[in-house]
Parts: sequence; structure tokens; C-alpha cells
Amino acid sequence: MNYNLPVLLIAIPILFSFLSLILGSFNKIFSKVILISVTIFNIIFGISIYNSVLKNGNILTVIGNYLPPFGINLIVTYISISFLILFYTLFFIASLIFTSKNDERVDKISSVLLLYLASFTGILLTGDIFNLFVFMEIFSISNIILISIKNKKLSIKGSLKYLIITSIGASLYLFGTGFIYGILGTLNLAEISLNFDKISYFSKVLIFLFFLGSIMAELEVFPFNFWISDSYPGSKNYVNILLSGLSSIVALYIFIRLFLTIFGYPSFTTFSYSLPFNVKTLFITIFGLSVIVNELAALSSKNVKRILGFSSASSLSLILLSLSTGIRDGVIAAILLTISVIISKPLLFLSSHQIMKGNEEKNINSFIDGFRRNPLFSILFIIGVFTLVGFPLTPSFWGKLLLFLSATEKISYTTLILVIVVFSITIELFYYFRLMHKLFIKDEKKEVEKTKNNFAYIFSGVLLALTIIFFSVKPYFTQNIVEKATDDIFNKSGYIKSCLKSGEIDDR
Repeated sequence: MNYNLPVLLIAIPILFSFLSLILGSFNKIFSKVILISVTIFNIIFGISIYNSVLKNGNILTVIGNYLPPFGINLIVTYISISFLILFYTLFFIASLIFTSKNDERVDKISSVLLLYLASFTGILLTGDIFNLFVFMEIFSISNIILISIKNKKLSIKGSLKYLIITSIGASLYLFGTGFIYGILGTLNLAEISLNFDKISYFSKVLIFLFFLGSIMAELEVFPFNFWISDSYPGSKNYVNILLSGLSSIVALYIFIRLFLTIFGYPSFTTFSYSLPFNVKTLFITIFGLSVIVNELAALSSKNVKRILGFSSASSLSLILLSLSTGIRDGVIAAILLTISVIISKPLLFLSSHQIMKGNEEKNINSFIDGFRRNPLFSILFIIGVFTLVGFPLTPSFWGKLLLFLSATEKISYTTLILVIVVFSITIELFYYFRLMHKLFIKDEKKEVEKTKNNFAYIFSGVLLALTIIFFSVKPYFTQNIVEKATDDIFNKSGYIKSCLKSGEIDDR
């Protein structure tokens, strides 16, 4: 494979984003065709690159013929391309649902969706810390626009909240980038990783705090997730699918790449200069508290989308808690839980939308008699619930079991982690089984009308359910993916060599 080709995964969506806007002004069908076609191209091309990475290892793409660390580069690793293929599939589902609707703004929305596609691809592939910021900004702006599409009070309110918190995060990210550039004189992620130990302890603390604060909103971590209560209920269904299964996981990838691969967490966890600062303690406290608060928020909510939104935030915090252990088993558990969230959360939003179809109130009572109205999506909803809470054989089951077992054997803060995991599972079971119970309660006052299901929803729901079944009945396949991804995360030296192999490693 030509090592310059991965750039097409970013360039093609950007190019067609403008073409979609231009051609769509003549005929809306052009915008729909462009959106679906570009998504399919990225899926097929992404699989091709995945096979190349399996055979030849990491792929380095040099932009403008300026060799790293002086020029901008893209680096395709196993975990980045694996995540991208899952993201592209999910994006295809969201695009299919969007194009099945008749929206007068289809040309404009398609253009935004393609920029969204290009931005999260850039985030996963870039090898430059400032370009990561640029792609994050495009990504955040796209999210803000997508949340506000419904043009209702909740959607506008949610998008404004998201705008405020991500703007603060962007400022913190720039402060952190400025600190690194001022000290090391480089923006290349690999060279930063190579020389990060040369930074003084106090500067490291500031850099950690700046970068952690910059992505807390996208990670849906309490108390930076106040935008959830309005954004999820106020958004279109395909936007809910993107927010829960894609946007938050992109932020999770940023956390993994920056803190585990580049900054070398958990090696930087000791006290120094008598300062009472320990990164592991900080992470476990913040993410553990976030799990508890988000689960309680989901339990107390009556709006179904709000329940699913806070549940998504809690699941993400549990993944971050698992990563915070800093050990191999904890990272494996986190990846298993991530796979579960990427597949099950979109299925839950998609299914609940069809179950509540025709009901003005989108609260838990909208689920009453849902099984008789829509048996297919009731079954799909139940499959999604079982997957998320950790039904035996699902990736979530193995992830939570591994986190539980590793906490009893290898991790400090054992009692705290065990209590949080058990609490999360218990509360999650309660509010999800409450929803499932409503599906089978008969409403004798109303005559049952079967819901007409859109083909796009049927195809998407069945595809997600089959994916869940595949990962559940093929444990060795899942194990192979997860172990390779974990090796990639911990292979700091391999990442550095792949990025700097075309030039001299600057060991200043």
C-alpha cells in the first residue's frame, strides 16, 4: 500500500463536504448520495488499511514531504484503525437514518456530517498535538450544530451549554500545548513522548491538569457533563446515536493516546517536592464519583433519552475508571466495555425511538404496551440492555468481570473500585429493568396500533444486534482484537519508532 493513501480518509470527506453543499442546492438527492457514498468509501478503504496494518505494522504518512518531527504526519496504528472501522459503521447507520427522512436542510446537514466524519478521522490519525486541537475544534463545532438541528428549546439550550464548556476546554488544551512547546520545542506527539520525562515535576502536573480539563466535557465526566440533560432529549435520533456511540468514544481515544501512550501514565504517579498530588488517586476519585452521580441521575430521570444519556455517561466513566488502574487487565476490561458501549448505546437509542413513536411524551410511560405496538424493536431494546449491563458472554460481561477480579487481586484502592462496580451494575439493572417491565404492561384504555417501522431503522437495528451476537459467540475473535489493541496502547517505544523512523530521533 502507498503510505500516503491514509490521508484520503480525511481529504475525501472534506472535499465532498463542500460539493454536497453546492450540488445539494440543485437537487437534495445529490447530498444524500454523496453522504452515503463517502461513508461507504471510508469503510472499504479503512478495512484495506486495517489489513495492511495487520501485515506490515504501523503506517506513517508524511504531509508535505517534511519529515517528522518537523512536519505534520499521520500515524495509523492497530487501535486507531480498529476504532475507525467501528466508527465508520456507526456513522453509516446514523447517515442511513438521516437520509431516510425528508429534511429541507439535507444539503447543509450532510455537509456538517461529512466535516464531522473528517474531524474524528483526523483526531484518531494525527501525530501532531496542535493538529489534534484543530480536528477537535472542528469536531466540537460539528457536534454543536448537530445538537441544535431540531431547533427546539432543549436543543438550543443543550448546544449552548456544550459550546460554553468545550470553549473552556479548548482554552485549557491550548495552555497545555503552549507549555509543552515552550519546554520541549516540538508539537510532534512521538517526540513529546520521547522527551516527556525531561519536563520538571511541577510542569508535568500543570500539563496533566490542562489536558485532563480540556476533554472532560466530551468524556461526559461529572461535573462537566451538565449539557447532557438537554442535549440528548433535544437532539434528533441519529444525533443521539452519534453522541452516545461515537463522540464520547472519540474523546476516550484522545484520553488513551495522550495519557497512556504519550505521557506514560501510570508511571507518573509518585509524590514529588512534598506535593500532595498523585495522578492515580485523582483519576480514580474523579471517575469513580462520576459513575455514581451519573447512575443516580439516570435513576431519578423520567425522560427516556435523558436516562440513556446519563447511562452513557456512567458507562464512559466506568471505562475511564478501568483505564485509571494503569494495569494491563484494567485496560483490557476498558476496551471490552468500550466495544459494548459503541454497539449497545446506539441500539438502545434507535430502539427506544421506535418504541415511543407516536407518543408526545417521551417519558418512561411511553414504553407501556410497547411490546404489542412494536415487538421487533422491543426485542432489540432488550438485547441492547442485556449487552450493556453485562449479560453472560457479552463483551460487557467479560469487561466487568475482569475489572472486578483484577480489583480483588492486583489493584490498590480495591474496596473503592469494587463498591463502585457493584453499585453501578445494581443501579443500572434497576432502571433498565424498570423500562423493560413497562414494555409488557398492557394499556387496556387504548387500542393497540402496530408501529410502522422505517426500513433504515430495521436494517440498522438488526445489524447492531447481529454485531452484538457475533462478538458474544466469537470470544476468541474478540480476545484477539482486544489484546492487540492493548499491546498497541502500551507499546510506547513502537509508537515513537513508527513516527520518527523517517527522520532522526531528536533526543534533546
